[in-house]
Amino acid sequence: MSRKAIGYNVRRATQVALVVVVFVLGMAATSAVIEGSAVAGVETELPRGHVLAVSPAGFAWRDGIRPGQLVVALSDTYSEGGWRLETIDGSGTHISREAGFDDALRSTSPLAILALVAGGLGMVSIRTHRRWVGPLAAIGLALAAVPLGLQGEPVLSTAAMAGAGFVPAAVLANALTSLRWRIAVWTTIGTFTCAWILVRTTADPAYETFEGIRAAAAAYGTGALVAATIVRPALRGEGLHVIRPRLVDVVSVAVVGGASLILLFFLHLSAAAVFVTVSAALLLLPATRYAGRRLERAVLADLRAQVAQEVSEAERARLARELHDVPLQELSSVIRHLDAVPEAREEAERLRTVATQLRETATDLRPPVLDDLGLGAALDFLATQATAEGVHVTATVTDPGPDPAARPPTNVELAIFRVAQEAVTNALRHADAKSVQISGLVSRDTVTVTVLDNGRGLTKDRQREAMKAGRLGLASMRRRAEAIDADLTVAGSTSGTEVAVRWRR
Repeated sequence: MSRKAIGYNVRRATQVALVVVVFVLGMAATSAVIEGSAVAGVETELPRGHVLAVSPAGFAWRDGIRPGQLVVALSDTYSEGGWRLETIDGSGTHISREAGFDDALRSTSPLAILALVAGGLGMVSIRTHRRWVGPLAAIGLALAAVPLGLQGEPVLSTAAMAGAGFVPAAVLANALTSLRWRIAVWTTIGTFTCAWILVRTTADPAYETFEGIRAAAAAYGTGALVAATIVRPALRGEGLHVIRPRLVDVVSVAVVGGASLILLFFLHLSAAAVFVTVSAALLLLPATRYAGRRLERAVLADLRAQVAQEVSEAERARLARELHDVPLQELSSVIRHLDAVPEAREEAERLRTVATQLRETATDLRPPVLDDLGLGAALDFLATQATAEGVHVTATVTDPGPDPAARPPTNVELAIFRVAQEAVTNALRHADAKSVQISGLVSRDTVTVTVLDNGRGLTKDRQREAMKAGRLGLASMRRRAEAIDADLTVAGSTSGTEVAVRWRR
C-alpha cells in the first residue's frame, strides 16, 4: 500500500472515530439533561470533620470547596432543599448547593440536542462533505461539554472538555503547509491537553489557570475553524457546499441515534458500550447504502414525478406568456405597418401565417381559456382545435362557468385537461379514430370527464406494446391523475377506447 493510501486510511479512520465520539457524547449530554443530576464531587469525614477530597469536575469545586476545610453542615440529597455542604477555612465560609446546578443542567437541553445533531451531521458528512467533519466535531464537542461539565461526571466531562480544546487547534493545524510546523502544533496542544487532564484529575491548584486557557482555546478555536471553513472558500471563489444529506443517510443516523438512546436510557449501558455499538453501525452503513438508495427511489418516485410535472407546467406557462407578450405583439405591430403599404401585402400575409403558428404554439403550451373560463370552456376549445377534415370531435361538459369560487382547484383543472388532451391525441394519432366524444360534469367538489373514441381499441395487450415502444402517454395520464388523487380508467375494446378520470375533493 502506498504512503498516500496509508495516509488517507489513517485520516478516514480518525474522522470516523472522532464523529462517533462526538455522537456518543451528544447522547450522553442528552441523557444527562433528561434524567441526570449534578455531581458534587466531594468526599468528607463523617459525621462532621474535614473535606478529604474535591474533584474539579464536580460543582463543589466551583463553589470554593477545597480539601482540608472544616465541615460546618452537611445535608443529603433527600433532605428538604437537597444536598447542601457548608465549610469554613481561613478565608471564610463556603456553601455549595445541588439545586442550583440541577436547574442549570436542565436549562442546557438545547445545547445537548444541538451537540447530538452536530454528531449526526458529522457521521453523514464523512461520505459526502469531509471538509465539514472537523468543524461539526468541534461544534458538537463544545456544545456537549457544557451540560456534561455541569453534570460533573468525571470521565465524560473530561473527554468532552479536552476534545473541545484539542480538536479545533488540531484541525486548523492541518492547513499548515509545513509538516514540521504541523507536528510542532500537534505536539504542543497534545502536551497541554495531557497536562490539563492531569491537573484536573489530581485537583492540582493550577487547574483554574489551565482551565482558563483550555476554555479560551475551545471558544476561539471553534470560532476560527468555522470561519475558516466558510470564509476561506468564499475568498477563493468556491461555493459553500452546504451539507444536503440523502434520505437514506438521515434515516440511518436516526435509527442509530434511537438505538443509542435505548441503550443509554432503558438498558443503562455505559458510554463505552454505546461507542462500540455506534462504531459498528457506522462501519456497516456502506453495506446498507445500496438497499437504502433503492428504498429512497421507491419512496420518492411519485413525489419527484409530481415535482417534475409542476416544473414542466410552470415552464410551459412562462413560455406561453413570453410568446404572447413579446414576439406576437411585435409581429402584430409589423403587420399593421405593412398593411399600410400596398406593395408589401404578400410579406404581411406571410407574417400573419407565422403569427398564427406562434399563437397556436402558445395556446398548446397553456390554453388561456383554461385559466380565464375554466375546464368546461377549455375542453370545448380542445374539441374545436382537434376537429379536422374527416375527424369529428365534440365536447359536452356541464360546468359552473368562470366564477373562481365555484370552480375546482386550479391544479385539478389543469391535470384533468392534460389527461383529456392526451387521450384525444392518442385517439387521433395512434388509434385512427374518426369520432371522439368528450363528456363530463364539473363542479367545485367533483369532476368527471370521459373521452370516448371509435378507433382501434387500446386493449391491455396494446397498452403493454405502447409502453414497450416508448409511447409514454398512458404513464403521463396516470401520473397526472395520481398527482391530484383522482381515479383513471382506460377501457379498450374492438369498438374503441374510453378514458375516464374522476376526482372528488
